[in-house]
Amino acid sequence: MIRNGNYFIPIRKRTQTAQKKRANLLISIHTNSTNNKKISGISVWIFSNTKKHILNKNKLKKYNNINKIKYELAKTVIKELHNVTNLNQTQPKFARFAILNSTSFPSILIETGFISNPKEAKNLNNQYYQNLIVKYIFLALQKYFLKY
Repeated sequence: MIRNGNYFIPIRKRTQTAQKKRANLLISIHTNSTNNKKISGISVWIFSNTKKHILNKNKLKKYNNINKIKYELAKTVIKELHNVTNLNQTQPKFARFAILNSTSFPSILIETGFISNPKEAKNLNNQYYQNLIVKYIFLALQKYFLKY
């Protein structure tokens, strides 16, 4: 864990802390927000400059090992999070978020929902719902590591 409270830590410091603690994996967990209160949903992200080469299965085999790991891990997390809520996502989303741009260990980012959506905000403040999210992220990690 990088934080033990609700305060800001610069992204570079987050990855440096993970590296100092000799992390094998970084999972960045967040809530999302937008001006449109109707938007909802969990999403899972990985870093990529371009997404085309990752989605091509033949090129994925040639892709470097850390990127293959985060791609497969993100897919496993998505599959498990379908047990929490409806996801429109079956594959990881791609972004150039700085927290995901680590070359020393695989990293994924999970947006657990939109606090700007009243229904999701209520769920995200509910301990039972939070525990469900944690449970299925844990099960995804367990399944991924047992498989690979």
